[in-house]
Amino acid sequence: LHVRSRRQRQMCIRDSSIALFLGINTFLLNSDVNFQSNFGEQQIVVLLDGSEVILNAKSEIKYNKKGWEENREVYLNGEAFFKVKKGSKFTVITPNGTVTVLGTQFNVNSTKNFFDVSCYQGKVKVVSDSNEYIITPTKAVRNSNGLITEYNMSELDKTPTWLLGQSSFQSVPLSQVIYALNKQFNIDFETSKIDTAILFTGSFDHKNLDLALASVFEAVNITYTIENNKITLSK
Repeated sequence: LHVRSRRQRQMCIRDSSIALFLGINTFLLNSDVNFQSNFGEQQIVVLLDGSEVILNAKSEIKYNKKGWEENREVYLNGEAFFKVKKGSKFTVITPNGTVTVLGTQFNVNSTKNFFDVSCYQGKVKVVSDSNEYIITPTKAVRNSNGLITEYNMSELDKTPTWLLGQSSFQSVPLSQVIYALNKQFNIDFETSKIDTAILFTGSFDHKNLDLALASVFEAVNITYTIENNKITLSK
């Protein structure tokens, strides 16, 4: 009887340990919060401190709500506009670099080989490829394929134009413009016959695909044909 009782106690302790382990892991997993927008969609996310994030099309953020007040960190893949409430340090982490603020408004666009941060209010610290920049309203910094530049925005721009249904570009590689078209209209491109590294300055509207294509490709003398939800580009 004594041996059986001890064995039962050991089994009970083991079961309790397993339950505790699973409970801790479930709690940690449940602390992760994830938001993702679809093609052609904008999504507004209100964070735990009241800060607001507006996701552009096909963009994603995630954060851990555990200890949020002391460690405000958001992971971004894609493009988003941030309105940060004052408080502890707020950090946006992307595969291309980080952005750190206390309370301000700024836009971050992070895609493959492209990282662009623009400040609309307050002051923003940007770190990319071990380089650090401090930007203020109407200032921006961009890392395109390892080439980092600082530039000025129009003082008339109070918010990113994509919030108003129009994507605007200032000396941006055509590949990024094509990627933006894909995210807004969910349509693929065949680009093997063109140079996607040429720079584009201009804009396109999010409501009409035909008008958007004409706005972009007629400006750079590129022809396009549409077939089976795929656009073939040629010089």
